[in-house]
Amino acid sequence: MQQNKIETLKFATNQLWLYGSFLLLIFGLIDNSINALMFSTKLKANPCSFYLLAGDITNSFTLLTNLVPIIFDVLHNRYFSRSKLILCKISTYFPTVFTTVSILMLYLASADHYCSTSRDVRR
Repeated sequence: MQQNKIETLKFATNQLWLYGSFLLLIFGLIDNSINALMFSTKLKANPCSFYLLAGDITNSFTLLTNLVPIIFDVLHNRYFSRSKLILCKISTYFPTVFTTVSILMLYLASADHYCSTSRDVRR
């Protein structure tokens, strides 16, 4: 009886990971595409838009590098990223880099907007 409950919980957890990751990936990519489209059309009007456009692109890469391996692992009941050393290193390195660049783009957009609206002419 106890084993049946454990198997049910494992199945529910896998389904939650699969469908939750898939929905997050789809809605995240749609959102980043709409934002990128919006910032690319107004790119010449505001220099801050370049940083936000680059941030949206790196957010898309962050979603892809984080969620696609999770979806494949749940679908195939194997952890491909843990089976090979190079895949383990890549699955740790790329999400970290893309997340850091995405945060950096937000900081640069904030600094650019602050400097462009400052009363101090030298900034």
